[in-house]
Amino acid sequence: MKDKKIMRGFLALWLVLSFWGCAAYVKPSYIVPGPNPIANYRFDYNPPKDLKKSTEPFTFLLLQANKEVKSPYSTTSVEVDIPRFSSRTTEDLNKIISEFSTSITEDLKELMTQKGFRLVQLVKSQDEATYGQREMSNFAIYPKVSIEIYDQLISSEKPKQDITQALVTNQYSPGLVKGVFGMKGRITMELKEPITWQLVWTKSVDIDRLEQEYSFKWNYNPQLKTGYTIGEDTRPQVLASMLEKIYNDVFEKFNTYLDPAEFSMLNKQAQEIRKKATGIIK
Repeated sequence: MKDKKIMRGFLALWLVLSFWGCAAYVKPSYIVPGPNPIANYRFDYNPPKDLKKSTEPFTFLLLQANKEVKSPYSTTSVEVDIPRFSSRTTEDLNKIISEFSTSITEDLKELMTQKGFRLVQLVKSQDEATYGQREMSNFAIYPKVSIEIYDQLISSEKPKQDITQALVTNQYSPGLVKGVFGMKGRITMELKEPITWQLVWTKSVDIDRLEQEYSFKWNYNPQLKTGYTIGEDTRPQVLASMLEKIYNDVFEKFNTYLDPAEFSMLNKQAQEIRKKATGIIK
């Protein structure tokens, strides 16, 4: 009799545990981090009123600034334990650098006009410049923007399960990643003879490395190829603030580089280059 009671007890316990095990499983859910903050910035240069103006009618063909970006973020280096890559953040960073490059071109155009130079046309590339535009120009000026981005991890927390609600919602709150965002670069102006595209001179402004802390939140996302979602990322604002900080300094140096007296000497060199090319360039 005693053995039967023990067996019934074990059976009842097994049934309870079986039922509890079935009822206890709840499919995990993951709280999606919020969107990235909208970066606040403005790239704008106002030339000083006391500019040294050219007394000679030099004519320039201005090319759209070229940009080159080296970044540590790529889908090939993704690790779920320490997520770094975010397509949204990468798009935001590229947009800021593109707007920086466009502003460089537009403000260079304004600066040159204020200094008394004549601009034939703004073209996107050498291939788009017509022979007529090249022939009537003394020089072609080509700005280039080169940016290199660094990222050093400080700490990384994984998403956390809410233990108190594990049997009800099985919900995971986002993890937090902190790091140091670094940037350095070089802004260059190339001066070319526009018929041959031969380089006449190069002037550059080096951007010393700048660093600032950032953070973002992340959580698992089984529906995405990467396996996670990143949000509330401050890296775009950090980059924008850095570029905004150095923008006026770049143009202060550009102002000194665009020296009318130097162009008088360079024009003779450019004319010699063009003269030697006569009969070769059609």
